[in-house]
Amino acid sequence: MWQIRRQGGLRAVGREVRPVGRYINRRRFLAGVGLFSVGGAAGAALAPEPGHAAEGPTARTAAPSGPGAYATTVMFRTSPSARLVALTIDDGPTREWTPRVLAILQRHGAKATFFRVGQRALAAADLVRRTADAGHEQGNHTWAHDDLTQHGAAFARGSLERTHELLAELTGRTPTLCRPPYGRIDSVGLAVCAGLRYGVTLWSHHVTGAQPHGDVDTILRQGSPGSIVLAHDGGREPNVSLMPQLDRLVASMTDRGYRFVTVSELLSAPVQGGVNHSRLRSQFRLASPERPREGRPTRTPLREGITAVRKYALMAAMRYVGSPCACRRGSLSGRQRTSHERGHRGTLRRRYVRVSITVRGRVAGPPARVPAYARM
Repeated sequence: MWQIRRQGGLRAVGREVRPVGRYINRRRFLAGVGLFSVGGAAGAALAPEPGHAAEGPTARTAAPSGPGAYATTVMFRTSPSARLVALTIDDGPTREWTPRVLAILQRHGAKATFFRVGQRALAAADLVRRTADAGHEQGNHTWAHDDLTQHGAAFARGSLERTHELLAELTGRTPTLCRPPYGRIDSVGLAVCAGLRYGVTLWSHHVTGAQPHGDVDTILRQGSPGSIVLAHDGGREPNVSLMPQLDRLVASMTDRGYRFVTVSELLSAPVQGGVNHSRLRSQFRLASPERPREGRPTRTPLREGITAVRKYALMAAMRYVGSPCACRRGSLSGRQRTSHERGHRGTLRRRYVRVSITVRGRVAGPPARVPAYARM
């Protein structure tokens, strides 16, 4: 609550602020308004001096311990070279609205990504299976649509893991994307998503239930390849006016040459001279101490060095004995070339190269036995 005193001065209830004179100039007035706006938006206590505001109550940080790597991607939109857009549907499934959304997508041959609330997915498991069977992607939207910025790491991890296991069981595919409810996430939530190897998907456009016609007009005017559009099939957003406008959006953009794909397909599409988001996400999907990758040997500098040495040793040996590639370039003798030509007609005896690498007097792995004519 703010009060302006007639005799000059700005007073915050319960706390004095540096007084201003009765007559203030434009610059000082705008500076005071700016301070009020920032302080009110951040929810922080107003300090006597600008620039020394205290941290807000949601300014949390996370520092995961241990040797594992934690990394994730946060995506608002991409820049594919093709005319691709992603439609994302949140808060479902519901028996009233999810079938209508599926009918719209089927009518226009479009694909979408559904971010599921775990409780609703459990109550309508058949709709989750039906959506997955139609080729639509399933994403994680927490178990009970909880604001991740209002809970600790243990709660957020339990909510995401419980939904993850349910979606994997219902569809046979493990989700790889998470959308935080209300689009709110901080350092703690990002650390949880990184530990679960989730990519965080936000959005660039939103079709609301309050004014769907105007929102669709805005997207048709401003949308471009790589846009990520948010709509809903659950919660308070969907209504009888939203569905026709969602149908108009998909139909209009399809007529303009756009193709609706899942978020994962959008991330893996070739980009216009930018970052390959699919490769970036695969690089960020690193093993964490809690969830190591199963079935893969640990990569160490020694193992990588041995692999490289074996590769180049094989290449050198195959150059020595010859290959069809070398034959086409004419680098073999006439007798060897004739033998290869006869071999291509089915009479060639396979020659093998046997290569083993010794490191400090010990054989590193079994010897490689590769056909001499195999292409490197």
